[in-house]
Amino acid sequence: MAKVKIQGHASGTGILTVTAPNTSTDRTITLPDATGTLLNSDGDGSSLTGLTRSQMPAGSVLQVVQTVKTDTASHQGTSWSSALMSASITPTDNSNKILVMYSATMVCSDAAYETYTSLWRDSTQIFLADAAGSRGRSSGIVGRVDAYAGETLSQQYLDSPATASSITYTLKARSSGSGVISYINRGVTDRDSANYDWRGASSLTLMEIGA
Repeated sequence: MAKVKIQGHASGTGILTVTAPNTSTDRTITLPDATGTLLNSDGDGSSLTGLTRSQMPAGSVLQVVQTVKTDTASHQGTSWSSALMSASITPTDNSNKILVMYSATMVCSDAAYETYTSLWRDSTQIFLADAAGSRGRSSGIVGRVDAYAGETLSQQYLDSPATASSITYTLKARSSGSGVISYINRGVTDRDSANYDWRGASSLTLMEIGA
């Protein structure tokens, strides 16, 4: 039978008192089979070690990856562009989800047309609208407010990649006209002025959420 030993400190002179609560119910406190230090009820948890990601409760944020785009880019035509922004993440378990959040400052060069955005997981398009006849399907739609201004598109999608291997999420764009240009982080005219045509920034953030 294992025994419980309370060892005093050779140099200390204080008395430690273990006080029972006001209860009429028998209780059992099970000690861990490990060496460690008790955490105070008002402690900040900084001394805790050994808690792995797999031991975190469901809904916990296990890791965060972010890509920030501060330069400009453009794409002309009706085919999907190369990556406007991309970020990679390796889930710790294939049952975990990835919360994808992006904010893209965009504009279409022609007010009569639109810019469409699409979110990709590796080579697969995700976060798409329902099929409806011969209509195309995208993640987001950006127009042109006036002769100069565009829009900031912010969207979120909780993805279930079902893998523990590295995956890359990519934001792409295309326009609804062959000669129409889609811009990111700049306006159409992009005049060099302190008062007009300011440039913007965009970001793509990935958060692994424990299942």
